[in-house]
Amino acid sequence: MKKIITLIALAATMLTASAKDYTDRLQVEVSTGMSASQTATISLNKQDNGKYSFALKNFILSSGNEQLGIGTIQIDDVEAVDLNGITTLSDQRNITIQNGDTDSPSGIWIGPTLGNVPVQLIAEQRDESLYAVLNIDMESTINQTIKVVFGNGGYQIPNSDFEEFHKEGTIDEPNHWHSFASCTGKMASMVSTTPHTFISDIVRPGTSGRHSVMVTSTKILGFVANGTITTGRMNAGSISATNPANHAKIDMGDNEKDGNNDPFYARMNGNPEAISLWVKFKQGTPQPDFPYATISAAITDGSYYQDPEDKPYTNVMSRAKNDKIESKGFEWQHIIIPFEEVDKNVDGKAILVTLSTNATPGKGSIDTLYIDDLSLVYNQDITVSSIAVKGNTLTVEDNMAYTGADNENYSIDDITVDTKAAKVIKRIEKTGGGVKAYITVASDDLKTFKSYTIDLPKGTTGIAGINTNSTTTTIYNLQGQRVDKMQPRQTYIVKQNGKVIKVINL
Repeated sequence: MKKIITLIALAATMLTASAKDYTDRLQVEVSTGMSASQTATISLNKQDNGKYSFALKNFILSSGNEQLGIGTIQIDDVEAVDLNGITTLSDQRNITIQNGDTDSPSGIWIGPTLGNVPVQLIAEQRDESLYAVLNIDMESTINQTIKVVFGNGGYQIPNSDFEEFHKEGTIDEPNHWHSFASCTGKMASMVSTTPHTFISDIVRPGTSGRHSVMVTSTKILGFVANGTITTGRMNAGSISATNPANHAKIDMGDNEKDGNNDPFYARMNGNPEAISLWVKFKQGTPQPDFPYATISAAITDGSYYQDPEDKPYTNVMSRAKNDKIESKGFEWQHIIIPFEEVDKNVDGKAILVTLSTNATPGKGSIDTLYIDDLSLVYNQDITVSSIAVKGNTLTVEDNMAYTGADNENYSIDDITVDTKAAKVIKRIEKTGGGVKAYITVASDDLKTFKSYTIDLPKGTTGIAGINTNSTTTTIYNLQGQRVDKMQPRQTYIVKQNGKVIKVINL
């Protein structure tokens, strides 16, 4: 008995001790049209009851030089679903925003004065990173709704607003983007000391940002070297501009880092429909036969890939390309390029985006391309056509009910959702009066989501109804979902040889 008590205490300590602070970019969008980006910290604490405590500390609304202190947004007892190595958290409730633990930049923290504020939260924790979307409804108090997006979750390319730069040698390159200053190849020494990227304060209309990136072409040994920027790594391998030895490349197996200690690849966890960006393009000397700048993007499985290709590649999930970007009087242009599916069986894990001052290698003149506010576009349609329990269709409402037989078993597989949403997150739990099912439908990037509940009175959870006579080992999380393996510091139900065991995987 003493050993059991000790093990339980140790398990509780491990769960409570799993608190972690995440620091990342925080994008804030207000219904009035204001948007801002700042650095923020979110604390995520795995409680000893298996639920989570989520805290956005010292939240501040910034607009230009003005700052309004909101406070600390803390949500305790947040439910989570663990599947395929991803912990998805979701919650919807009214909270009171707390005072921050530092001085407010506006003199007071206004959060506690707002009373109960409706909030919606959805978040993903994976690979030691956190991505969160928080909707804050302040319509009844300050006539505003606020959307907060923390991190990028592998759904966007970091620093695609080109606000942050680092030194690659003596040359400014945008963080997470690369040009010739960090290139490889036998011609690298010839091109790496000539700047092709510059910090610019010329920004696109309507942006809240202060910078864009300026990319220029140069002349080397009398030949035009197109200005190029990529999420991968440039390779200068030939004196001939058209030789595919000159390319942008990506390989998640490459452990090298740039001058900002970032890898030469961008992770991708989503399946975007399009890529959006703002450009401003001018040719130093108009070239009637070669008048276009270009952008190309490829989502791959993360293994080696290069653009332009030197052979057929089978590791590409989808591509997007526009090789006819005109100057149009050197005015800002908003361009959206759709992705086209190449192979739906490829698991997209990385994205290679490349922009160049000319669509044809070695052509053009001394040209200039400004790039600002690039983003990946996802389908935000989360329309739900129907929800059914064991084949019985319900009237779709925020709160639904289905009454089956007494002690009827339910699992998440009994809940079916017909929806256009890219993601459906289902959770089921035993309650004092039976069972409740929780459903969240979301866009692929989580920026649009909605939750539903189903009351299942007098029911029991699906785990209890699994055949225990099977000799096969089966593992379920506490939401009744069957999983392939156990993640650290999570609690599971394991069934083997007719026995049911509750396991805390330390």
